[in-house]
Amino acid sequence: GYIVESTTAPVFITLAPPQPGRRFRLAFGVNDADEPGKRGAQLYIPAGYDEGRTGTYAVGLLADESGNVPPATHTGETLCSDVVREDDHTLSYTLAADLPEATVGHVRCNVTLRDGSRDVEVTCRPVDGWEWGMPLFRGFLPDGPGSEYVAAVYGDGILIPADDLNPPVERLGSFSDLDLPAVGVTGPRGSALCMFQQYDCMSGALRAASWGLGQRLGLIINGESQRDKRLPEYRMTWYFSPGGGVTDLARRLREFCDQQGWVRTLRQKAQANPNVDRLIGAANVWGSTGESFALAAKAAGIPRLLVNGSFPPEQIARIAGLGYLCGEYDQYVDVDDATEDVNGVKPLPAHIRVHRDGGIATGWLTLDGKHQYYSRCSEMALVAAKQKVPRVLSTHPFNARFMDVHTAMGLVECYSKEHPCTTTEDRENKTELLQWMRDQGLVLGGEHGRAWSAPVLDYQEGMMSGNYFFSWPAGHLVPIE
Repeated sequence: GYIVESTTAPVFITLAPPQPGRRFRLAFGVNDADEPGKRGAQLYIPAGYDEGRTGTYAVGLLADESGNVPPATHTGETLCSDVVREDDHTLSYTLAADLPEATVGHVRCNVTLRDGSRDVEVTCRPVDGWEWGMPLFRGFLPDGPGSEYVAAVYGDGILIPADDLNPPVERLGSFSDLDLPAVGVTGPRGSALCMFQQYDCMSGALRAASWGLGQRLGLIINGESQRDKRLPEYRMTWYFSPGGGVTDLARRLREFCDQQGWVRTLRQKAQANPNVDRLIGAANVWGSTGESFALAAKAAGIPRLLVNGSFPPEQIARIAGLGYLCGEYDQYVDVDDATEDVNGVKPLPAHIRVHRDGGIATGWLTLDGKHQYYSRCSEMALVAAKQKVPRVLSTHPFNARFMDVHTAMGLVECYSKEHPCTTTEDRENKTELLQWMRDQGLVLGGEHGRAWSAPVLDYQEGMMSGNYFFSWPAGHLVPIE
């Protein structure tokens, strides 16, 4: 066996306050790499550690400067206290924001159930504690066997058995891990759905929790910070459906999305742009020869097509004249040194998103690993599009356009002094960009897609062709051997 003593820079231990005896999550791996650049094996501590699931980490104790570790003790703090009946519909209480390693603050919660409603409105206001994200609410555990959590995880809707204490996904971040800002649970006795009202900065987490004499997965709702500051309050809505199942939850979630302005039908979109009707039943074609392909398709009796590519102007006009859509690839996220200047300024580095630590955000990496793109801040995307798109359309009569990347990536922040951005502003910037594109008379598509992008995209490409858990080299042309 081995005895290992190691040190790490204190920046990696975000404990507040960093006092001896403070508990924290800890995991690491040891490589068996006798030959430089090669790894023969890897040992994880603790066994079963999974980087993406903090529940699999060990719990460490912070020592003092002499290396002395106080004995681990439990504070014995009451999880829920100061319960007050505010009125006939509302109870309030103080919740200890408890993580496995420590209590990190306190949250004052108001829970309201109005007469005749199946919606329980929850408002959580942090009282004290650290400024990072903290648990706000412990969700309702499913009663009885056969219960499952249901979530629209990136690219796929999945069911996770409530008795699976090692779920395939632990964190359920809104508009990052999740395409829809909600998590449901369904079982033989009915269903419940948690909808995040502050969807730009809320997440769920599936963690093992005590339930009677055993354990089952519990849903913890977390409030995330925005640019290192938590919100004054976080709100969520719990919908309950006694005896109902997934279909009832989907109906209620559609109502929620409609209330946010995210439900807009193709019929409604076609009222502003009649070319949207050309999408109905259209095959989405990439890599064709353009006009010759379109003529052959028309001769074969194919009435609707979306033909993508950069073709000569006269070919674009004739393709559109056949009743088809003709669009071009575009995006305003990934940039490199060859990206077009904007108002005389090079986007790299002026437009690049900045991380909290001051580093710049990387983007696309070519398959051979030799060429790195960088990620443009959404604050700078629209000005770039307004410079390019009108110029293109003045000579090339496209009636469609495909916007890559913007709606596939999660909501992100930028710490640049010149173009700072919160997750809310990131979503608003992207929404404005996509709506501006549609205002140019274009039928607009986007990569993957999220609930927030549904009203400003006419189609969303590849929503179910990806996978949250594994993938192929998507986006790269790989020769077939």
